[in-house]
Amino acid sequence: MGHLGRSTPWWGRLEVRQEVRLLARRALVGITCGPLAARNTLANNHKVEEGRVRRVLVLRPDHLGDLLFATPALARLREAFPSAHITGAVGPWGRAMWQDHPALDALEVIPFPGIASRPQSPLEAYRLLARTARNISREKYDTGIVLRYDHWWGAALLWAAGVPNRWGYATRETGGWLNNRLAYVPGRHEVEQDLRLAEAMVRAHAETDNISHARPLRISRERGVPRPDLPRAVLCENAPPAWLAAPRRAIIHPGTGAANKLWTVQGWAAVADSLQAEGWSVILTGAPDERELAEAIREASRSKPPNLAGQTGSLGELVWLLGHARIVLGVDSGPLHMADAAGRPALHLYGPSDEKIWGPWGNPDTQRAFRAPGTRPSGVLDVASQALEGGPEMRAITVEMVLGEISKLTGAASAAPV
Repeated sequence: MGHLGRSTPWWGRLEVRQEVRLLARRALVGITCGPLAARNTLANNHKVEEGRVRRVLVLRPDHLGDLLFATPALARLREAFPSAHITGAVGPWGRAMWQDHPALDALEVIPFPGIASRPQSPLEAYRLLARTARNISREKYDTGIVLRYDHWWGAALLWAAGVPNRWGYATRETGGWLNNRLAYVPGRHEVEQDLRLAEAMVRAHAETDNISHARPLRISRERGVPRPDLPRAVLCENAPPAWLAAPRRAIIHPGTGAANKLWTVQGWAAVADSLQAEGWSVILTGAPDERELAEAIREASRSKPPNLAGQTGSLGELVWLLGHARIVLGVDSGPLHMADAAGRPALHLYGPSDEKIWGPWGNPDTQRAFRAPGTRPSGVLDVASQALEGGPEMRAITVEMVLGEISKLTGAASAAPV
């Protein structure tokens, strides 16, 4: 490897550390799962011939927004493999997004390490990998697909479970465990990224008749095509009657999965007050663990908007509320992407995450992404912090900037159906 002295550039030292980490990871996977993988490969040594895909496992370990973005890929797989048994694999935090999706026959819930929290010990991820691979191998999947570009754990799981056809991206993190790889295109939106990977698998394995009868694959971010699939809307009985009766209804959904993606408490309070002064009726929404954040915003405001965080009993109830809003405001989060999919004009505030990849999917006039001028996405997300306000990129967004974007949004929203 050679000596790394002080004259070695920092990026060179970083690359070496990353390479060492990759080699150590592969060695640990080999030690903990190598014999298991060999046995499972022998047990599942059935070739997948053209048109013979029978059991498919689709892994997406991420949060609600990422799972929503993957639903067009699920629909494409179902269209191409109408008689296959397709199982989705999600974390417990994402179960609600896929649990009733019509493309899926079953749902596996796996506590993927490193997504919502860190493993209890450095080796726990590998022990969990071996345990999960034993369970997955019993299902005799002939095809598996990992929709996250860097999810080495999911790619290694398919390998250790002996899944014959393993699809994913040709990245350093995942490529070594896969035997069918597609280039990951930096900067491409995740909806399109997932669709392109699913389509590569379809073209390789689907029966000719199914491909010829399938609708042509059309992708347009600006038109929101194809539109992601939302969970079924369910009446939210906690919706304030005064809000429902108001002609101008706004939702502020301030929470998200990483604390450094949050905006500021005072900022949202000022926006709520400004909207009310202009004749809008405002409510705050969020998950149960976001109630503290929403309550802090409510207390900081003069208008005291109702706090419904934790008061929607299901994702379907949130879908119902979003469908009744004239505008939806928030940060980079699953519920904001749900608002886009519901056709609601929405403003997303961005800081550490990249809006080119994880931004709104739809008309940029009514599905707006905004970041403070001069800031750039760091790509580093803090999922462990309990802070109620975000990092420097988010703090650079001023109330005046947000009100200006809301003005543009409401101009476009004036033509939107109620």
